[in-house]
Amino acid sequence: MKLASIMPVAGVDLIASNYHFCFAELANRWTDYAAYYRNAPGIVIMDTMVFERKGPITLRSWLNAIDAVHPTVAITPDVLGNAEATKANYRFYKQFTETPLMAVAQGRDFTAFVECFEYFIERNDWVALPVQIPSRRKERFALLEVLGKSGLPSNNKIHLLGASSDTLALEQTVRNLPFVLGLDTTKPIAAALNHFEMPCDAPNASDRAHDFFETSRSMCLTEREKMQQNTDYMRSLICSV
Repeated sequence: MKLASIMPVAGVDLIASNYHFCFAELANRWTDYAAYYRNAPGIVIMDTMVFERKGPITLRSWLNAIDAVHPTVAITPDVLGNAEATKANYRFYKQFTETPLMAVAQGRDFTAFVECFEYFIERNDWVALPVQIPSRRKERFALLEVLGKSGLPSNNKIHLLGASSDTLALEQTVRNLPFVLGLDTTKPIAAALNHFEMPCDAPNASDRAHDFFETSRSMCLTEREKMQQNTDYMRSLICSV
């Protein structure tokens, strides 16, 4: 499993990686951000800010971002907690691009979540599993435990959306599953921008700092060493050995 540290726009080039996670809305707003990820080495996953916006991106904006970034894979907008609406979005958006797509498993409860995953894995090579709401945060690991015993075809790839302090131990248990490609998180970068070095954990360090994505270049450079140290620490915890 690889780690994608989610970066402020002004600091995208400060942490070397071959596994990247970016956002369509930011690519449409900042040309330098889009250009960086268009030329980045390795895998580039492009998501939309459904969690932040609480609603889907427009089709035109999504397609514009795909044209700007040329990501390895683009996530189709999901609907939080709603499997059927998420499936409908996937069917709609996939009509308009040849770019490989990643679908997000959603559901009102664990049964619906698993059924949504099964729906997508039968139709798509790439599937993302979200952290879910706090009361259900361990659901994706329950699913991964089952998949670890039964296996998946070699062409299937799973990405874990987000990390939290109370799931780090669980993430270590799945890091060597061959079908789990990686995980994205703001945690190491947000902690650094709050002047904390991991493993000494800042309160709510996994939460994005105020105006996280608009953090200045000077602030990113000031905390560059902490950002690298925190990213290396996270990699030591969750990346494949």
